[in-house]
Amino acid sequence: MELATERLILRDFTADDRAALIAYQSDPRYVEFCGPDETGHAHTLNLLDMFLRWKAEQPRQNYQLAIVERAGSPDPIGCCGVRSKGFESGTAEIGLEVAPQCWGRGLATEAARALLRFAFHDLGLRVIVGVSVTHNYRVARLVQKLGFRSAGTRAGPDWMRARGWAQTEWHLTAEQCEGTMGRITRS
Repeated sequence: MELATERLILRDFTADDRAALIAYQSDPRYVEFCGPDETGHAHTLNLLDMFLRWKAEQPRQNYQLAIVERAGSPDPIGCCGVRSKGFESGTAEIGLEVAPQCWGRGLATEAARALLRFAFHDLGLRVIVGVSVTHNYRVARLVQKLGFRSAGTRAGPDWMRARGWAQTEWHLTAEQCEGTMGRITRS
């Protein structure tokens, strides 16, 4: 599985991606909005093993793709995915992360646009949902730019509540996406 944009390639993960994934997921800026059980080398390796299993499943319900710069190293600078397993038909959850050293270059927007096109056009999904830490303002700006609408907040896990944070749930329909795709620019 591979999707291409002007500056990026979104591709299935390989076992060779371990070191790059560990490197950016160990950055303190990355782990700021992660719970204690969502960090560390063992967690990252478990995630990668899960991504590798997903790509072999038939029929495939979960797509978690490495984000690679076309003009750079073949190592991932992030990942993104749509996961429909466990959701009602036509609905999937989105996830997106970019290495902190790549923030501010519009790469998350570019990757998200490609992923949303794939989700709505190729997979035929009707609704994409996502959840973020309410205080992660970078994510909030990104999903609002993409056309997502807040479906409300809810209490998060204990580690989040201990910091005074909650979770925001985001929704985007295929129709809303069609209405905003032309307005999305790199920023």
